Amino acid sequence: MNQDTYQDVIQTIRHLIDDRQLNEAQRLLDQELRMPYIPPEVEGILRQLDAYVKAQQTPAPRASVLTPSQILAYLNGDEEHQLAAVVALSALNLRAQLPLIREAFEVLSTRILKSLLVNVCIEQALTEEFSFTDQGITYTFIPAALTAPQECEGYGAAKTILIDWLENDNPSLLMLAMQQLDHTVLLKLPEPVDTDEALDLVLEVLKPIYIQLADASQWQQFLTEKGLAHPLSTH
Repeated sequence: MNQDTYQDVIQTIRHLIDDRQLNEAQRLLDQELRMPYIPPEVEGILRQLDAYVKAQQTPAPRASVLTPSQILAYLNGDEEHQLAAVVALSALNLRAQLPLIREAFEVLSTRILKSLLVNVCIEQALTEEFSFTDQGITYTFIPAALTAPQECEGYGAAKTILIDWLENDNPSLLMLAMQQLDHTVLLKLPEPVDTDEALDLVLEVLKPIYIQLADASQWQQFLTEKGLAHPLSTH
């Protein structure tokens, strides 16, 4: 399957979600995720959409109106229930739920779920200190002191580079790269993305997509065209 086909599939799923045709979106997601090979970056997007659709289909009580005790039960469930718990937390006044937030950071099973919760705490500008551990590294932060990932200067600079490089020549690749950029900066929370990191962030996002949908030699040719092949050949 080429990149245009992946773009079409992702767009179709997003349209189904927007139209609240969640069963059809789930059917298409299940079909795509059963394929014997999916480029990792495309699979990441599909799994994000899959998690979102499953959260929207969570049986009653609805994830968005779970009580704190129900949220705690969901936090100790599987990844789908944990995602529903994070969604439910976003609907609460978290200043009144500090022990629950700390418990969530302790038990959430994946970095993406922990980063989603960090983002929820940023949105509510919590002034308390929180921490979580991922892959042996402990992150300590105050949400009110952080910037939402898509408001970071580095994110804006990376987005500008991607648009400049791809908008005219390869809009399909640009769409996949922008979706992966959103995912990547979210995963970096609570660490900020500074402007001087923008180029490295673009290459981190773009290289694996480009190689999966083209090949390594074309990636090197692309770097050469951008004047980057020699100084950044290790990226």
